[in-house]
Parts: sequence; C-alpha cells; structure tokens
Amino acid sequence: MANAINRRDFLKLSSVTVAGLVAGTQGVVSAEEAAAGEMPYRELGKTGLKVSEIGMGGNMVTEAAVIEKAFDKGITLFHTSPAYNKGRCFQAFTGALKNLKSKRDKVILAIKGAKLGDIDKELQMLGTDYVDLYIPPMDAKGAENPALPGMFEKLKKSGKAKFCGLTNHKGMADLMEAALKAKCVEVVLAT
Repeated sequence: MANAINRRDFLKLSSVTVAGLVAGTQGVVSAEEAAAGEMPYRELGKTGLKVSEIGMGGNMVTEAAVIEKAFDKGITLFHTSPAYNKGRCFQAFTGALKNLKSKRDKVILAIKGAKLGDIDKELQMLGTDYVDLYIPPMDAKGAENPALPGMFEKLKKSGKAKFCGLTNHKGMADLMEAALKAKCVEVVLAT
C-alpha cells in the first residue's frame, strides 16, 4: 500500500510530533518533563488507566518495529482493528505484542471489535488473553441498545476486556451524548 508508514517515516514523524507536543503543551506538562523531552501521561476516561497523551493506531501501521519504537518513545496507548489494511495492521500488532510480552502490562491496547461482544477470534489472532479497551464502532442509536451494558459486563467478567467503550468516524457528538447516557461506556475513541 502506497500510504503505509514505514519505520523511517515513523521516526521522522514521531520526532517532530513529540517536539511539537512538548513545545505546545506548556502548563500541561511539568517544566522537568518538557526539558527532558518526556512523554506526558494522563488518566483515560473513567478507566483510571494512565496513558500517553499521544496514542497510536490506524490502518497504515503494518510493521511491528514501528509499534515497538513508538512504545520505546513513551507511547503506551495503541488501537487496532482486524479490518485495518486487510489484517496487516493486526499482524503488526501480533508481532509487536510478542516482542513486548514482558512489558504487556504497560501496553494499553484498544481493539475496535469486528463483532460486538465476541472478541475471541481477535484475541487469538493477537496472541493475547485480553485487551485493555474493547471499543466497537457504533452510532448513537447502537449505543442506546438495552443489551449493551450486559454485553460489556460479560466481556469484563470474562477477563477478555478490562474496560469497554465506543468509537465511530462520524456523528461523534451524538455518540458522545448517547455514551454518557449509557453509563456502561467508560471511554469514547474519537477517530
């Protein structure tokens, strides 16, 4: 794919992004963090998870080395989907998770589930027992589904997902409003 990001391009982009973030976030990061060029972290939604302010995901990530380098640079929040780039993104995350296995507790992994409430196949493909965030794509009407809280609770009780949320590429204002009303949604990924 012509637009796929390779390791060299990622490193160039991440250097510029981190420099811009540090320069543009005075008051958000401490003076010590800015001087050291450290990644700032914050709490994510209702999860209590401490994550990097910069997250990484998308269908253009097709190399495990890119994900691993992002982790080395301080990025801890990653998201992927089995639908991204005909599965190539998922393959990259599978390789990265294997190589970062001893650090898995520091990798905050979000998956945009292909099928609501059934992530067994995706977990098997990724080679992990759980995801930190299960965030199926859904519109506002789907967020009002009365079965949603039960499905999310089942995933969390099974240990397959620590937290659940929603995402969509359009209608975000309506989705966020519906998510607030749903009360079972712990995070919304605006993409």
